[in-house]
Amino acid sequence: MGAFLGDPPKPLLLSVQSGPAISMPGMMDTVVNLGLNDEAVAGLAAKSGERFAYDSYRRFRDMFGDVVMGIPHSLFEEKIENLKHAKGAKLDTELSASDLKKLVEQYKNVYLEAKGEKFPSDPKKQLQLAVNAVFDSWDSPRTIKYRSINQITGLKGTAVNIQCMFLKSIVYLEGIKELLELGEAVGTQSRGLSQDLISMLPVKKFKCGFFSRRNQEMRGITKEGLHCSLQFWNYETKWK
Repeated sequence: MGAFLGDPPKPLLLSVQSGPAISMPGMMDTVVNLGLNDEAVAGLAAKSGERFAYDSYRRFRDMFGDVVMGIPHSLFEEKIENLKHAKGAKLDTELSASDLKKLVEQYKNVYLEAKGEKFPSDPKKQLQLAVNAVFDSWDSPRTIKYRSINQITGLKGTAVNIQCMFLKSIVYLEGIKELLELGEAVGTQSRGLSQDLISMLPVKKFKCGFFSRRNQEMRGITKEGLHCSLQFWNYETKWK
């Protein structure tokens, strides 16, 4: 990949998640975009654009603060809701790159106020803390309750899977506004909202499908890895 953990010009981002012998979906903790800091986000912005980079950064700070550091998610949510109100925005996707930069700075203050210390900027330290948090989530009340309800016994713990985040280029950019709105809807679905509620969101008509492996190159996209390309015709999104 040519990317390295903690290397600002070519930052390697990681996903840290559980790997129990028996699947327990949604019960144990996960951290994504690990490896971002003030230097690495600049490198990501140079490759993928400022808005994408700083949106990823603020989401990572929120997730890391909640899952790893025990900072209530509501403290971060309050900041973004106040910013959207000030900007007259209804959706997160309506915030600009400049807005998201300001939000990252506000999130830094959340850390200071809640923990009395700065956000851990060393990616190796982030990784150590995240791994420990995923291990600890094995004994969280919701995980214990899930194992009890589903009669899962005989397991002594979980593995922790560390994987690189593989970001693919977007092939067609003429529908970027619709893509951002689609991403907002998919994000809410992952937070457990019902399909009926998702269908009420202001998202353009779209068809969705599973990610698939491609064996051929397509408009400069390498054949290795997992990717999804999007095409837009008359505001209709089609997954290919």
